[in-house]
Amino acid sequence: MGLKGKLISQTEIKGCKDLFHEMFKNKPHHLPNVVPQTNQAIDLHEGNWGTIDAVINCNFTVKGQEKVVKVSIEDR
Repeated sequence: MGLKGKLISQTEIKGCKDLFHEMFKNKPHHLPNVVPQTNQAIDLHEGNWGTIDAVINCNFTVKGQEKVVKVSIEDR
């Protein structure tokens, strides 16, 4: 059984908001290049980047502990 929920956060960034949005929507696999200390890998398992029914696997580090998250993008 998986955990379902929402993660909401606010972070101030310096840079172009459109490029930031583009990276998270269509190119999240580039995040390990931007922040390699926290994101080790982001892989697409099903579907296409930024589309409904995409399944994404994320490997990252939080407070020194490695975590794995499987993200499923659904339409409501």
